[in-house]
Amino acid sequence: MNGPHHGRVSHHGKHHATPHPMELNTPLCPASVVGSFFELSAEALGGEMIPFSAYDGKVVLVVNVASASEHTTREYLQLNDLVATYGPKGLIVLGFCCNQFGNGEPFSNHEILRCLRAVRPGNRFSPNFQLFSKVDINGKHGHIVWEYLKLKLPFPSDNAATMAQEHLDIGWSPVRRTDVSGNFEKFLVSSDGQPYRRYSWRTTPEDLCKDIEDLLRKVTRTNREQGNTGAKNDRPILFNSKKYMQESMTRSTVRDDAAY
Repeated sequence: MNGPHHGRVSHHGKHHATPHPMELNTPLCPASVVGSFFELSAEALGGEMIPFSAYDGKVVLVVNVASASEHTTREYLQLNDLVATYGPKGLIVLGFCCNQFGNGEPFSNHEILRCLRAVRPGNRFSPNFQLFSKVDINGKHGHIVWEYLKLKLPFPSDNAATMAQEHLDIGWSPVRRTDVSGNFEKFLVSSDGQPYRRYSWRTTPEDLCKDIEDLLRKVTRTNREQGNTGAKNDRPILFNSKKYMQESMTRSTVRDDAAY
């Protein structure tokens, strides 16, 4: 899945992530039955699968990132700053590489870190948070993590009127009202695994400090009330994205996509 031939290329010559068989708001879609963000998993940039149960009890910020966007330098530097400031207090940042907006992530998985180091932000920059392999976020092949987040938080809290249709070149189908509208859209997930708030690409990482601090205070208060035992509830990992993609290759039933 990794390397220069990861994914597929459309007739426009643009890179798309490997198809994911599950779709949002369909009878067979697992996103509608996921009980917690911590039940999910995804493939890291290096190819290993990471169960989100590892983040149980943490506040999680999920971002769709791009290494060739006009906002790459600002966003990556500020995301690193968030981790440096709030990581020791319980914040986790997860970056999902995606090339669905303005060709903002044209590189293959193994090239992305080198681009960040040498070009944007450059100066030997290295992200201090987890990056995941390139995925589709919108459309019929949208990754299960993002389908779940969009299902729980259909619109950005800072700009509910934002729509993906604002883009002149939409390379996915169907187009939905809940679609992510650009690089660096953000979802904040509380320590109980429930999506808390969604932000458009216009909201920068440093603008999230108050909400992050509010959620971290709740974690501290909960730990104090429970005696700060550090015990965690073991949640099953319901959905393995890599497994679904492998199974999709043998799927014989073709379903019609329904836009809404």
